[in-house]
Amino acid sequence: MKLQFPFLTTEKKFQHDEDYFIEIDRKKWREERSVLTATELYSSLFVKGLYDDFEYKETLNYLLSIFDKLPRGTQNLISSEPRQVDKSQTYTTNPDDVRIIIRKLKNIVNIFPTDAMTWVDIAFYYTILGELSKAEKCFLTAWGINKDNSFIARSYSRFLVHLNNPEKAIHVLRKCSQINTNPLVSSAAIAIANSFNIKGREINIGKKLVDSFIGESSFNSDLSACIGTLELMNGNTKKAKILFKKALAKPSENTISQYNWLFHKHNFSIDGLKNGTFKSIESEVNDSYVTQQYEKCRNGLIELHNFQPFSEAPISDAGYISLVALNDPKYVIGMSHNRVPRVHMPFIELNNLIVAKLLSNDFSDIELEMRLLARKLQTSDQKGKGIYLATSGLIFFKTENFEKGVKCYEDAINYFKSINSTRSAVLAEHFYSQQIRDINPNRYASLRKSVQSFAKTNKMLELILPEEK
Repeated sequence: MKLQFPFLTTEKKFQHDEDYFIEIDRKKWREERSVLTATELYSSLFVKGLYDDFEYKETLNYLLSIFDKLPRGTQNLISSEPRQVDKSQTYTTNPDDVRIIIRKLKNIVNIFPTDAMTWVDIAFYYTILGELSKAEKCFLTAWGINKDNSFIARSYSRFLVHLNNPEKAIHVLRKCSQINTNPLVSSAAIAIANSFNIKGREINIGKKLVDSFIGESSFNSDLSACIGTLELMNGNTKKAKILFKKALAKPSENTISQYNWLFHKHNFSIDGLKNGTFKSIESEVNDSYVTQQYEKCRNGLIELHNFQPFSEAPISDAGYISLVALNDPKYVIGMSHNRVPRVHMPFIELNNLIVAKLLSNDFSDIELEMRLLARKLQTSDQKGKGIYLATSGLIFFKTENFEKGVKCYEDAINYFKSINSTRSAVLAEHFYSQQIRDINPNRYASLRKSVQSFAKTNKMLELILPEEK
């Protein structure tokens, strides 16, 4: 007997275009201004990448204006602080491709949950998406599985440094049993401890290890350069030369950059090893900066940005070179305008973009961008307050509110001096002087004298105006 299957008739369902649902969200927002309608429309437009849409900016502005009253999830949605990666020759940064990779890697750890290295890979790809909380959980999982793996410890600690958590970063390295035997771990610990004035035994451990290590010399390169730099700063040039000679036997990228930097900054060199003997992307950036080949320097910074997935410094420095050395704000606008959404843009890059727009007399979305910049102050370093004040001063000058502009710039300069950030104070003086030139010639002359003195002493010649050379 044949089995009888019922015959089902199906109606063809009408499928709405995605824009149809956005229009529904638009209608709700126009009819009622609330957290719910603003969040729904903002999310829809964000997912579609419609960052220039008027109502995208309007809903974002509305949510920022009541930020402290928003649920935690909504706050994270509009004010996350990722270190976004630009396009790279090595790793894909297309969000769709990255998510596919993450899914494949997750399938691996579902089968092999103690595969620590795969957890690190997942963390890396989450950083590309800017999902840092997920990245941190993956790093923590990897580290929990194997605290003694030097690669995991160094990767996790570097990630934590970029999250402005150096104390936890040094804790991770100290927990690694290889800190006493592996120069790579030791040099990383010394670098963090020295940069953030964290007390400990890292330098003493490193000094013992750099002399006793008998393994592959390339592994000892960073540590030799690290200890050598400390010796030079303490006046022991002879010991510094011995250590750098060892470091340069099989140099790492960091060692080459460090040696060339010391050559330019302190005229330090080793007999028979002149600057330029070794080349790296970073060292060539330093060379082109010192020799005032600023366009070449900027190109090198953009190239360097492709190889540093955790760091925002190269693209921020490219913005600085464009604004100060090349007087090219249009380049900054072109570089950053559509690179990532403003809510994901690092503090310095967003500030550079705002300054570039103001110098180009482009006031579009400035109020919205300044609100975002103010929100990002919470995750910026100590200098963020002064930077925000200086940029506010520029806005007031550009809108001919000279009295407020003067106050903001003077407050910024005084603040930078109060935290002993002389370089930042002089940079504020540099921009301030160009706004006050025709308003207060005496103050202009005083500011330029201060800027020129600092620039010549510290070899920051980009701060000297063409007519001053």
